[in-house]
Amino acid sequence: MQQWRAIRVAIGGVVAVGFLDEDRIIVGSHSGVGVFDVHTGERTERAHDEDYNWYQGDPPFIRRPSADGVRLIPAAGLWGGDLDQVTADGWTCHRVNGGAVLSADGQPDFRIEDSEEYRAQGFSPGGGAFVYATSPTVYLVTRRA
Repeated sequence: MQQWRAIRVAIGGVVAVGFLDEDRIIVGSHSGVGVFDVHTGERTERAHDEDYNWYQGDPPFIRRPSADGVRLIPAAGLWGGDLDQVTADGWTCHRVNGGAVLSADGQPDFRIEDSEEYRAQGFSPGGGAFVYATSPTVYLVTRRA
């Protein structure tokens, strides 16, 4: 049976989150954008931007410049947007008072408790990672066999 493992990353001022891939998440905050490893919580990139040039709305995206041009990462957070709420193998997430519950086959398996101001939750496109974000904190949750 697979187990979920969570890492708590204190960021502060979280506005939006989105998955770059199964191993990295991008977090937009009031002071800029950071990229984090979902397995370790380590910040691998940081760009200061207090003017919100990183944000593009309707639907929400986080703009990520690269040598190949600007990539738009689908995001969810303070100003709307959606991340996947179900995985291909049947895991779901449900927001509850003060956190989230991950479950399969209707049975709760993993719970995150945090009563801070909610921003977003959802699975990575491949379903191997999950994020639960509040204004001051991002929880990075990954599976292990």
